[in-house]
This record gives sequence, structure tokens and C-alpha cells, in this order.
Amino acid sequence: MGLPKAKAFFKNEEELEVIYPTEVKSAKDKKKMKEIILRENPEILLSDYTGPEDNRVRCNLLFFTEHPSVWHTILCSAMTCRRKGGISKSRQLTLEGDNDTKMTVNLYHNGTVMVQGPETSLNEFQRNFKNLKLDVQKSKKDPELLNLNSHHSIQQLKQLCSAVRQLEEDNQKLRQELRRVREELVIREQHGHTLERLLEETRNQLHTKQHQQCVSTQTHSTSSPERVPNSTPHQKSVSTQPQSSFTPATRQSPQAPQSLKRKENSNITHAPPYIILHTGTNDLSARRVDVTKALSNVVKTASRIYPRAKVIISNLLPCRDVPHRIISTINAEIARVCAPMPNVHIADHQRITHKHLYDHIHIHQEGMRRFAKTIKESALKSPQKTS
Repeated sequence: MGLPKAKAFFKNEEELEVIYPTEVKSAKDKKKMKEIILRENPEILLSDYTGPEDNRVRCNLLFFTEHPSVWHTILCSAMTCRRKGGISKSRQLTLEGDNDTKMTVNLYHNGTVMVQGPETSLNEFQRNFKNLKLDVQKSKKDPELLNLNSHHSIQQLKQLCSAVRQLEEDNQKLRQELRRVREELVIREQHGHTLERLLEETRNQLHTKQHQQCVSTQTHSTSSPERVPNSTPHQKSVSTQPQSSFTPATRQSPQAPQSLKRKENSNITHAPPYIILHTGTNDLSARRVDVTKALSNVVKTASRIYPRAKVIISNLLPCRDVPHRIISTINAEIARVCAPMPNVHIADHQRITHKHLYDHIHIHQEGMRRFAKTIKESALKSPQKTS
């Protein structure tokens, strides 16, 4: 079904105005009607309005031409051109008039020319339109000028094509650079995974080697014969683990009951008056619950074999590998469980801190001196019942 025909009337000899039928409401249908009227009246200004009928506002001026390139040249020469550019289907000019009025002119490839700007700019363009059209007609009659315009258009097209090719080359270079960066990132990620794997293997090897050294030291300690001096009236039986190995009680304590059982079955004529127990700090963060239990079992076994002996428990020393709160918690558990047992006393090494370690585990000479002094005071002078 065809559209009803719009009516056009001349407001003056150079300006048209369109009256749309009442049944035409959509902007799309109105646009089609305007195009028909423009083509039927070439190079005649058409005022385009927006808003309701009683309060409409002129938004732009339109006209149709078969020579948009000539109009482009005339507009640039007759007015001050501030900017030349291109949009989707047209060339665009930003012009400045005599009274500092500014306007934007879009010259579409289909021949439609749209002038946009404030009311003052549109009025100035409307006043100058007659003279502009005369200049265009002169240019169309002059073959040299027409050829010049065509040559100018061709030059512009060549420049645009060259710019597009340059942009394509730059785009290709950027894509290659992006591809290279991605490849480098992949290589770095793979290298990072390799370093992590090597670090994990090295960590496992060190852990295995440390475990083997601990087992070797423990075996050497348990295989050494224990000597009980008979010449002194105060005999001491010391069940200790060297500070250099620091094997946790859960790993060293299984041998302690067997050692005490062998003493029970051996021919020992004098029972030791003191039994000193000390445990190391290796793997405490993972197995701290077993330390108190294993140590209490050793204390019970020692008290059963030597009921008159005074059992001195040397509490845990500070260690950089184990948080201080864990060591404090274990020492508190040892005091809570073991201190109430008969003849059991706690040797609290409060005078030994992290500054007495020459590495992350082992105490230096001053630390050893304080360690021995605390043991001696606890065993012979003033034993401590709590930590």
C-alpha cells in the first residue's frame, strides 16, 4: 500500500516547507516523503522542523543536488572551513560564517545536503544560499573548474586510500606484536611452572635427607650403652634427645619405654635419683597433640620402674620454624598433664629466647649454658611444678 503524498509549498522563492498527511506519524515515512520532495525540487532549501505543531523548532535545512563535489568546493571557498572529515555515507564540513556563526554541513553521496546548527547559523546560511547556488551554477558551466573539482575529489580519494592502507599496515604490525607478546607470556608461564616443579623436588629431597639424618642420629643414640656411675651417691638417669637432631616426641618416645624396660630387666644395683626428660621441636606444628601424650607415657614408665626417682621434664625450647603460640600451648599441656604426677617437676626455660639460636633450631653456647643452669636448678635446688 503506497504512502499518501505530502504537500509542499514555497515559503519564499528559495525555501520549501512540507505539510505531512495526518495519517503519517512515523519518522521513517516522513523521511521517505522528504526525499521525494527534495528530488522533485533540486537545489531548493527545505526547512525541517521538530516538535508539536504549536511549538515546533527548525532543526536543519535540506536540499538535493546532483553535484555534491561542486557544492563541497564552493562551501569551502565561500566560508571559513574549520574542519573536514567523513562519516558513514557522507563528507562533513564544519564552517564558520561572517558573524562567528558555526554550522555543520553533511554532503551525502546520494545527493542530499543537510545543514545543522543554531537558528542564527541556519538563518545566515538561508540568506547566503542564493549566492552560493549562483557560484555552483558558474562552476558547473566552467569545464576547467569542473575538472579541477573532479581532480580535487580524485586526490582526496587517493589520500583516503593511502591513509587506509597505512592503517591496515599499522594494524598488521600491532597484531604481530600482540602475537609475540602472547607467545612470550606462554613461555614465561611454562618457565614458572618448571621452576615451581624444581623447587618442590628440591624441597622433597631436603626433607628426605633431613629425615634420614634424624633416623641415623636417633639410632646412634639408642644403641649407645647407658652407664650408671656407682661411685657417687647422687646418680642421675638422663633420657634426652640431642638438640642438634630435634626429633619430636612422637618419633623418639617409642624407644624410651623399651630403654626403660631393658633397665628394669638389667642388674642395676642403684636406682637413679633423677631422671631428666627433654624432647625436640621438629614437626611440632603438625603433631603437637601427640607430644604430651607420648611424653606422659614415658613419665609413667619411668615412675613405675624407678618410683623413688625425681623426674625432671625439660619443656620445649623456642624454634623459628614453629610459632611461639604452638610451643607455649604444648608447654602448657605438658604442665597440665604431667606436673600433677608424683615426683614430677617442670624445668621451664624462660630465659632462652630466639636470640639464643644460632640458626632456626639450634641454641648457641650461651643458650646451652642457660639450658644447663635451668636443668641443674630444677633438679637440685628449686624444682618448678608449673610452667
